[in-house]
Amino acid sequence: MTCPECGASNPKGAAWCSLCARPLGAAPQAAPADDPVLATTIEPPPVAETPSSAGPVIDTGGGPAWTCGACGDPNPIEADVCSTCGTSIFEAHGASTDSETDRARAEERAWVPGVGQSALGDSATGGMVVAVIALSGLFGLLMLLGGGSVGAGVASLLIGAGVWAAGWFDTQQRLARGTAILTPGRLLAVAALVILIVLFAASGAANA
Repeated sequence: MTCPECGASNPKGAAWCSLCARPLGAAPQAAPADDPVLATTIEPPPVAETPSSAGPVIDTGGGPAWTCGACGDPNPIEADVCSTCGTSIFEAHGASTDSETDRARAEERAWVPGVGQSALGDSATGGMVVAVIALSGLFGLLMLLGGGSVGAGVASLLIGAGVWAAGWFDTQQRLARGTAILTPGRLLAVAALVILIVLFAASGAANA
């Protein structure tokens, strides 16, 4: 069989020309793999990477990380404390949430006696605010309704109202500037003043 391309003679029934490797016959066949001239290496087309829809993953040391809520630096997921500031993982993710919740509670209920101070971590002052207002209101009502000194009763009620207003203002100052106006010592002095007013009024009524 003569190759129509190069004119070389080939055995009858040959599929490929032994000289130029042109396919012979109607249907060309695949080139023999053991022929160094015909064998070719076909590389598969590159596969395009599909971008992930998930956000970037922060890795520290080859693994996932958690971000410190105090300083913002990443830390390995197996670490219990931040390597930068030493904040515990539980404090970093729990304390900030609790603090925001407490501040919101103090802002919403600042008008309730003692709630603002207690929500901001000063339970002693919050308890004293409630105690002084209750003491002033009780003594004032007893003086007015029990036939005692009207002046002493009104003074006692005004002191209680003043402590209520001071408690609201104290909460606003704590939220805005971090400074406290009311302290347990000052509130104790106010309670002593109320008691002295009531005792003075009672002694005056007894002498009369």
